[in-house]
Amino acid sequence: MPQYKYVAKDNAGSTQTGIVEAQDNKAAIEILRKKDLVILLLEEVKGKKGLTLAALPFYKTVKIDDLVIFSRQLATMVKQVSSCQCAGYIRRADGKTLF
Repeated sequence: MPQYKYVAKDNAGSTQTGIVEAQDNKAAIEILRKKDLVILLLEEVKGKKGLTLAALPFYKTVKIDDLVIFSRQLATMVKQVSSCQCAGYIRRADGKTLF
């Protein structure tokens, strides 16, 4: 559903700004009029809708090579933790130390 940015005045005379979702321009006007607002500006918001990965500030700074290296190192650490936990269980089961 399209989003519309608005600037409007309420009955007290204070200026309000915001975004409203509506099917079209006429529906947005109707929604704002039901809130007793006098519309000064209404324009459709173009472009991105919602949060995307590209919107995150650190997303563009990570290179693919760094991501591959990190993934490999993480997998190695997980594997080591897993084997250490198994070794701990084996040591406890037979009562001997492995080192």
